[in-house]
Order: sequence, then structure tokens, then C-alpha cells
Amino acid sequence: MKKVSSEEVFARIEQEIVKNPGGAVAFDGDGTLWEGDVAEDFFFTLLQHDDFRAPAVEAMRKDAEEFGIDAHGDGATLARRLFDAYQLEKYPELRCCEMMTWCCAGWRRDEIHAFARQVVRERNLASRLHHDVVAIMNWARQKGIEVLLVSASPRSIVDAAAELLDFPCAQVEAATACFEGDIMAAYMDGPVPYDPGKMVAIEARIGKRVLYAGFGDNIYDVAMLKAARLAVTYKPKARLLKRLDEIPGLVELVPSKA
Repeated sequence: MKKVSSEEVFARIEQEIVKNPGGAVAFDGDGTLWEGDVAEDFFFTLLQHDDFRAPAVEAMRKDAEEFGIDAHGDGATLARRLFDAYQLEKYPELRCCEMMTWCCAGWRRDEIHAFARQVVRERNLASRLHHDVVAIMNWARQKGIEVLLVSASPRSIVDAAAELLDFPCAQVEAATACFEGDIMAAYMDGPVPYDPGKMVAIEARIGKRVLYAGFGDNIYDVAMLKAARLAVTYKPKARLLKRLDEIPGLVELVPSKA
């Protein structure tokens, strides 16, 4: 896999702009724009606060019963048990993503937004940003290229991360729970942008326009990376490296010396 500098990425994207004006670039969040997983930041902070309300508790209990997991206990107990079952591969990863998205069911919208911003501060996301990748995102925005942030993490925390980056939340595609009036409900508003779902979300935005570049770090980004004219990884995970043959031309962005 070829290693490239930011300048080489800029040049490749500019070449694509000449060939196909009006395209877009897409960035994964967790592991790509920042270190770590903001869904887990949000979920484990909520566990510490132990504020799971009735709609979430009822839905978690139903999930536990469906997958043969002990369904007794309070909200924090059920949430922790479901996450542990996911790690043991007894609770599907996609369902766990959904549970972590609607785990604040029963909360008001403003409460969730305030809590997400608190999590971003307490988990010090600012210190975990991958500045080389963020710089490319900012360069693309300054060039007037449509930029999308596409993540399987909950929209509430991804929006808070986007605010930290001064990135428009309207250009975020993330796992989204439904709201009934102003209250979060314990079910999803559409699929999780996860694995092939990332490209579904991107295509819903850009239609038949060209995806100039895709930036990812894990196997869940494979579909996006394959669809992009320029596929870029940064600090790639081992599971992505095992599937390099599926992504011809994948390049790795090397950190700047600064």
C-alpha cells in the first residue's frame, strides 16, 4: 500500500475535480477524524450517570429477551449486559449500534444535546483529533467541495463532535433515533450508516455525482473506500489491512512532521 502526503491527496482530488466537477468527499469519524469511538464515549458516560429512562429500559429488556440474555435488572445493568453480550458475539453488532443510539430514549432533545457536548469535553475529544485528516477536510471545505461526515455512531454525539470541528451538522450522516415530539424514542429513524450502509447514506446525498475521495480506517469503511476515486486510510486497523485486495489503489496518509 502506497504511503502519501497531504499534498499528494490534494493533488489527486484536484485532478478529479477537473474531470468530474460537482463531486464530494466523505470522511469516517471514529478512528479516522479522531482517535477512539465517540459512541462508546457517550454510552459509558451515560452508564456512569445511570440515567436510563423507562422507554429505553423497556426496549433494552426486549432486546435481551430476544437474544437469550438475562433481562432482569435496572437500565444500567441491562445496558452493560447487552454491551458485554455484543463483545462476546451474543448480541449483533448492528443491534448494539442501534441500542447505543436510542439509549437516551425518554430524554428531551435539549438534554441530549447538552449531555453530548459534555461528553465531548469530559472525554477530551479535542486532544484526540487526527489533525492531518482534519486539515484535508478543512481544505476540501475551503475549496467549495461538498464534504460529508459519515459515522455509525449516534447522531447526538457525532453532531457534538462536528461542532468541535466547526463542521455543519447538516452534512453529517450518522445513526439516528426517532423523536416523538421533543422526546427521543427507542427506535431508529432509518438504517445505521454501517458497512454498506455508509454508501447508501452517501448516495442518498450525492446521487450519481462522483465521490472524489473516501477516508476510513476499518472494515466498515470498505464499501465507501471502494466507491471513491481515491481511497485513503489513516492508521488503518488490522481488519482493514486483511482486505486490501478488495480496495485497489488504497493509499495510506502519512502524518506530517509538524
